[in-house]
Amino acid sequence: MYTIKRLDQLDVSYKQQAASVLIQSFKEDLAIFNKDERSLSIDIADSFRSDHVYVAMIDEEVIGLAAFSTKHRYSQVSTLIRSVRAFGFLKGYLFAKAIKTKPVPIESDQCYIEDVATSPNHRKKGVAHAIITHLIQHEPYTEFILEVYQMNKGAISVYESLGFETYSMGKEKLWFINLSENQRKQYMKRSVRANSL
Repeated sequence: MYTIKRLDQLDVSYKQQAASVLIQSFKEDLAIFNKDERSLSIDIADSFRSDHVYVAMIDEEVIGLAAFSTKHRYSQVSTLIRSVRAFGFLKGYLFAKAIKTKPVPIESDQCYIEDVATSPNHRKKGVAHAIITHLIQHEPYTEFILEVYQMNKGAISVYESLGFETYSMGKEKLWFINLSENQRKQYMKRSVRANSL
């Protein structure tokens, strides 16, 4: 079985493992910044705010993670200078902007769950479900929101099983470009009563 902990409760070396799991899960999305997985992993690990990332572990291996942002603190932080040094000017600018921009406004009672990722060898074993359940039980917010690609039926099923409901569908166009189903997102939320857990 696995254990779930916040990254700030672990040695700093676990950040690198968490970043590697994230890259394995979002390889296509992250390849725009750097195709060299090792360099990308170092830069992402450096950007994590350890108190905003939960990981699932078997023994000493990180097998999954979920990060969260709030109105006052995001799950990742990077300066423009650091991002430009890591990825070059344009990609560095885009990376810094991406981790500072959330697709929906976050209110003070809300928690935005993001970067839900599971190592390929441990998918479909309840890891994401367990991490999100743990996060909801341990963070003091009354509403949890997330986004998911509409074509990612497996993730949508997990989120629905956790009580999340769709409240908005993403745009079908970005400027004048038609987005494919693979690029369209939907937004889901779950409300919890204080003291209900």
